Amino acid sequence: MEPQQNEVESIIAPLHKVTPLSKYLAMVLFIVMPFLGGYIGYTLAPEKVVEVEKIIVKDAFTETVSTEIVKEVSVETLINEIDSTHSSSMVFTDMNKMYSFKYSSNWQLYDNQKNGYIQLFNYNNSGEYQKGWRENQNKIEGGSIIEVSNLAVLFSDPDVDLSDFTAADIADKKVYLRKEGDGPEAPWLWTNLLIPLPSDNAKAVTFTVYGDQSSIDEVIETFLKDFTFLE
Repeated sequence: MEPQQNEVESIIAPLHKVTPLSKYLAMVLFIVMPFLGGYIGYTLAPEKVVEVEKIIVKDAFTETVSTEIVKEVSVETLINEIDSTHSSSMVFTDMNKMYSFKYSSNWQLYDNQKNGYIQLFNYNNSGEYQKGWRENQNKIEGGSIIEVSNLAVLFSDPDVDLSDFTAADIADKKVYLRKEGDGPEAPWLWTNLLIPLPSDNAKAVTFTVYGDQSSIDEVIETFLKDFTFLE
């Protein structure tokens, strides 16, 4: 019986023997198994369910019904109200306090009285006319007071006198007009405007109105309507 027992022990003995391979295998399993178990547990675990208690509070409110009063307004009144809201007026007075006029805030004023003139224009800058006048673009230039007998000097033309102007009553004012330029289609067509002083008809305030000829008459009328002598 002993030889058989020794034979069995000799077969099993290598399985119990500690070898370098078994050491490395044990070390690998010792390190890897916790991570493997954690990964399996994380992926196979059921989803976390969070119960949230939702409380809805209804606020009681009182609905107030107001009675609207409807007022009839004419179209003309409405237009005037819109114009006054969107277009305020400015006032210019010359440095000698001889005259003043109102102009819309849509227009720009360049005051160069030290050189004898002012410019009033309804576009971005006073030099834009060099590109040619566009629709509804106009400029009013001048403002100096002259002797009517000196029109030839003013216009640098010895043949110019008051007979070259046309008398007109515009906005309750007696004025003199002269259209000048290269022709009805020319971009440089303008109108000279003389406004005689009430106290001395031998003197007049002179302006030149440039720009779109389709709107130039309306521009002159609007300008004269708000033009006032301070004498």
